[in-house]
Amino acid sequence: MRRLAHSLLTITLFSTLAVSQDRVPAQPTSLKDIHRVFVEPMEDGLDGYIKAEFTKQLRGQVVVVLDKSAADAILTGQIQTEKGRVNTVLGRYFGLKDLATGSVSLVAPDGKEVLWASEAGDRSIWLGAWKRGGARKVADRIVHNLKRELEPKGK
Repeated sequence: MRRLAHSLLTITLFSTLAVSQDRVPAQPTSLKDIHRVFVEPMEDGLDGYIKAEFTKQLRGQVVVVLDKSAADAILTGQIQTEKGRVNTVLGRYFGLKDLATGSVSLVAPDGKEVLWASEAGDRSIWLGAWKRGGARKVADRIVHNLKRELEPKGK
C-alpha cells in the first residue's frame, strides 16, 4: 500500500512539474515590469516619432524592439489631424485648438489586457507658430506621460 501511495505521489509531482514548465511566461502586471516595447505601425508616421522619443526620453529604462514576440508590451495607437485654413489659423497661430490629436494603448503581448493608455494633442499657446507640432509633438507628449508614470511616486 505504501509503495502504491509513493508511486502515485511521484507521478503527481512529475505531472505538475511538466505542466508548469509548459505554461506561457507571466504577463507583465505593472508598468515597472515592462522593459521591451514593440510599436505597431500608425498613421502619419506617429510610430517613428514615438520610437525616437522612447530613445530620447526613456534611454536605459525601456527599449524598442522590432520583433513582436520579444516584447513585454505592445504599443498601439492612432492620430487624427485637422486640415484647412481656419483650423491652421486657430490652432497653429493662436494656439486655440489642437491640429493633431493622438491616443495610444500599451497592451499585454497576448492582447487581453490594457496596461496603460494616454492621449495628447499638439496645441501650443506660447510661440505656437515657431514650435514643432503635428505627430512629432503628439509623440513627445505621449512618451513624456509614460515617463512620468514610470517615475517613483515619492518625487
